Order: sequence, then structure tokens, then C-alpha cells
Amino acid sequence: MLKYEKNLNVSKEEVYAFLLEQYQMTIKEATGKDVPLKELEKGYKYKTSKKVGKEVKEATVHIKKPEKYKKLSSTYNLQEKHYEMTYTITPVDNERITLTYEQITTPTINEGALSNLMLKRNCSKTFKIIEQTIQKRRNK
Repeated sequence: MLKYEKNLNVSKEEVYAFLLEQYQMTIKEATGKDVPLKELEKGYKYKTSKKVGKEVKEATVHIKKPEKYKKLSSTYNLQEKHYEMTYTITPVDNERITLTYEQITTPTINEGALSNLMLKRNCSKTFKIIEQTIQKRRNK
């Protein structure tokens, strides 16, 4: 399992809404469908394809029913591999949270120092973008 967490200066409501919007955009890109938030909050499944080398492989994505303001999880099944990604939101106070990202890959990939370093670098950039985007929206 790979794990990354960071304190962000945003509320649990703001980050929860932002992550749901990201799911909506991902679904739109993959399927062309606009999925309403109410439907997404019940959980959602869709199929997509991914180019692996010269092959195009079909994948099934399942966004699990989120725990409002607490946890958002999704699974990505690509034939021989299964990925589970979870965001956990832990309030520090009314305007700050700890956001935790966990990724489990089956079959287990080499989770050595390089994998952890890449995850931390990617998550650090992503979390910074999340925080900055929410703060910009708040200041409009």
C-alpha cells in the first residue's frame, strides 16, 4: 500500500465538493456523460479504455458511495490489475483538514523507495493544486 497525507487550509466541505467535481470531470472525459452530483453520491460505475503499449485495454471504474465529508473511494480494474484509491478527509478545525490518499494495487507492485518517492511527489503537487484552486474559488 502506498500512502500520503498532508494538512490543507481548506474545509472538509470544500475538499469533498472539489473531489466529487474531479470525479465528474473524469467520467465526462471517459464516457462523454454528465453525471449529476446526486447520482454520483450514490456510487457510480462506468467502463473506459486505456492504451497499454500498442494494445487498448478495457477497464471498469467503480466510484463507491462516498461517506459525506469523510471518505471518497474508487476502484479501477484493468484486466490483470486492480487499483483501489481512497481519499480520507480528517478535520483539524473548521478551516483546515488532513487529506490522506491511499492506493492499493493488486497484484502487489514493488512498493519500494522509488514508488513511494513518485507517489509523494505526485500527491504533493496534486494536493497543492487542490488547496490553491479551492482558495481561489473562495476569494472570488
